[in-house]
Amino acid sequence: MKKKILFICMIESVHSARWINQIGENELFEIFIFPSKPTFKPHLDLLKFKVKIPFKNYFLILSFLGMKSLISQAYYVTFYLISRFLPNFFQTQLKRYVNKIKPDLVHTLETQSAGYLFSAIRNSSSEIRNLNWWHTNWGSDIQIFSKMKSHQDLIRGVISQANYYSCECNRDVQLAYDWGFNGEVLPVYPNTGGFKMEEIDQLRISTGNTSNRKYILLKGYNGWAGRSLVALRSLGRCADILKGYKIFLFSVHDKALDVQIAVDLLINSSGLEIEILPSNLSHKDILKYHGMARISIGLSMGDGISTSLLEAMAMGSFPIQSNTSCVCEWIIDEDTGLIVPPEDPEIIEKAIRKAISNNAMVDLANLKNYKTIEEKAEYYKLKTLTNNSYNRILE
Repeated sequence: MKKKILFICMIESVHSARWINQIGENELFEIFIFPSKPTFKPHLDLLKFKVKIPFKNYFLILSFLGMKSLISQAYYVTFYLISRFLPNFFQTQLKRYVNKIKPDLVHTLETQSAGYLFSAIRNSSSEIRNLNWWHTNWGSDIQIFSKMKSHQDLIRGVISQANYYSCECNRDVQLAYDWGFNGEVLPVYPNTGGFKMEEIDQLRISTGNTSNRKYILLKGYNGWAGRSLVALRSLGRCADILKGYKIFLFSVHDKALDVQIAVDLLINSSGLEIEILPSNLSHKDILKYHGMARISIGLSMGDGISTSLLEAMAMGSFPIQSNTSCVCEWIIDEDTGLIVPPEDPEIIEKAIRKAISNNAMVDLANLKNYKTIEEKAEYYKLKTLTNNSYNRILE
């Protein structure tokens, strides 16, 4: 009989989709998915699995009435109202679903929505309390949020109740122990599912030496974590050596007016050539841009192992990454990349100048980083590790 695995996760996330698809072909498992927050549209790569969307059929009536475009809006409005007047509604829906399917393992992907949600019902019955629970930490789930008083009891509730724990950084293993984890730590590796090296090799064919490239790639997140505005300021300070280079920003939200304004002002003041890439670029397209870039910059107030860092390493772009991620577990500062504080434009400026002026460093880093990805983030290796963990837990 197949073992039932219930994933609680952000169903619209490509990271959820990549992780779950690692075991999607395993005939020993039957996969169920519950959204960690109200979302009507699962990622396309999750549609082949059993995704539970509360009240989905009621909202599909709108499509029969010719109002298909209103479905998502109506769904969000409904759950906003429910959350105001019935704050435990989503927890109740999850509890009913768990009792209905009776999973052999619950796996929560990410802490602040999925982990908190399952933790809230963990002790609601002996059946749920006795379920095997695997929790996976994403990004800065513990690193940043544990510093916030309002999150500390919630984090402790997740970490202390989980039977199994996985994360991307050795740094976060110790954090889990600090917050009360006493179960089994599973192998540490990226949550994104790794790279198929044959596809990477195909994309790298025409990329050439890193020192010959004339593009700079910048992760465009700016908000509570991202610091792309600091990076733009640093690039502006380097305008004298960036003539002939083109700067691309990716992962910029369509409504990120602050980033758009900062880009326009920098173009006008410095004469630099800067373009914001469409927000709906495919993963393959983003890899291509890393393959055309001399430098890839990622700054944030917290992260796990940044996916964009790994993409840059795979495609030969020299990484400049903030020290708030676990970048030190993947690159050697001043050798295969440069590690900088996320909010110091002067230090970031010096890093950019060094990466532009030192051809030998960026070319050698290209070769070294490729080998690191091949050894530590190759898709089939990580897929085997993932399946082995599920097989062992569910034996």
